[in-house]
Amino acid sequence: MWEALLVIAGLVVYFGVRVVVQDDGARALVNAASIFRFEKVLHLAWEIPLQQAVIDHMSLVRLFNWVYIWGHWPVLIASMFFLYFRRRDIYWRLRMSMIISGTIGLVIFLSFPVAPPRLADVGISDTIALYDSTYQEVGGRSQFTNQYAAMPSFHFGWNLLAGLCLASAVRRRFLRAILIGLPILMAFAITATGNHFVVDAVAGGAIAVLGLVVARSVATPPAGNRVPARWLHRLTPTHEPAADRVS
Repeated sequence: MWEALLVIAGLVVYFGVRVVVQDDGARALVNAASIFRFEKVLHLAWEIPLQQAVIDHMSLVRLFNWVYIWGHWPVLIASMFFLYFRRRDIYWRLRMSMIISGTIGLVIFLSFPVAPPRLADVGISDTIALYDSTYQEVGGRSQFTNQYAAMPSFHFGWNLLAGLCLASAVRRRFLRAILIGLPILMAFAITATGNHFVVDAVAGGAIAVLGLVVARSVATPPAGNRVPARWLHRLTPTHEPAADRVS
């Protein structure tokens, strides 16, 4: 109960602060242009070539749209649910990592709003608006989302956290490979759909990993795991002592 309330409170604060800077569009566009110029200097401006490689193949467009829409919050919620009931120590690290990295991200959202490529007039289309009208009709980008909180990208950063934490909790190698591969797929999705610059993803991943490092070092997670259901038991290791596993 308390865990659910804590997560809900964190989400309220997270989305509340994002909405505060929703009207700062002019500064967000200037910052987006600066990021795009910075990427060109570093030869990281891959957004246009990537989208051009995808845009003529509707199956790829719909795949990346689907990953962007459904591969973030549903994945995070399922990951936290799984870890809470099977590996409470890793759940604690995931939760703390999200809180720490999210706090850093909120400071950046407030001080450095950034428009996504699809709004920055850099030659990038909004593939979700063009090809997923159903998502728009059900309020995909509502008043509860901030169009100018592209930097850092927690669509990638938090998915990376979930992938790393889940991979450390399962014993099957093919599952670990899939769990590590999913954040990489999200990185392509956020770029191909026009929702984030490459640098947004790099920053989101770096801040998320920093949150994980800090979470591992500040305190010892609470001991004890609940007895899992049979299907959880098959997926996760039981023969190794918890202290010997890396999370």
